[in-house]
Amino acid sequence: MKLNKKTFFNIHLPILLFFIAFFSKLFFIADRDIGIDEPLTIFHAQSDM
Repeated sequence: MKLNKKTFFNIHLPILLFFIAFFSKLFFIADRDIGIDEPLTIFHAQSDM
């Protein structure tokens, strides 16, 4: 199979990007993310009111 631009951009590049995204998410699967509004919620939940 000869690799040309059309097959690279239509087949190989999406597969390559999928595997890069998959393994980067798999590497950080144990990390806990804090969203945009969650720091304020965590602050209020831990306060002594």
